[in-house]
Amino acid sequence: MFELNDRELGKIVVTPNRRAKKIIARRKVDHIRLTVPHNFNPKRILSLLEELRPRLLQLMPQPPVTFNEGDVIRSLTFEARLVRDPFQKSLRLTLKEGK
Repeated sequence: MFELNDRELGKIVVTPNRRAKKIIARRKVDHIRLTVPHNFNPKRILSLLEELRPRLLQLMPQPPVTFNEGDVIRSLTFEARLVRDPFQKSLRLTLKEGK
C-alpha cells in the first residue's frame, strides 16, 4: 500500500489485493482508494490516474452515516437501540426493550 498526492484529486491510497481482478476506485471522505490486482505494475499508476481523472473528479464521497439518540437498528434476529448512558455523556447500543 502506498499513497500519492494530486492537486486536483487530493490523497490517493493505492492498495494491492490478491483477489482483485480489475482496478476499483472508491471515493472516501478524505481520499480516493484504488484497489489494484496484486501483479499490477506500479509504474502504470500515473498513466492510470490520467486515464481515470475525469471519472474520479465526478465521484462524490458518500455522506457519513450518523446515528442519534433513540435510533433503532433492526435485523432479522435482533433490534438494537441507541440510548444515552446515564453515567457518561456518550451514547451506547442496547438490546434491551424499553427506555
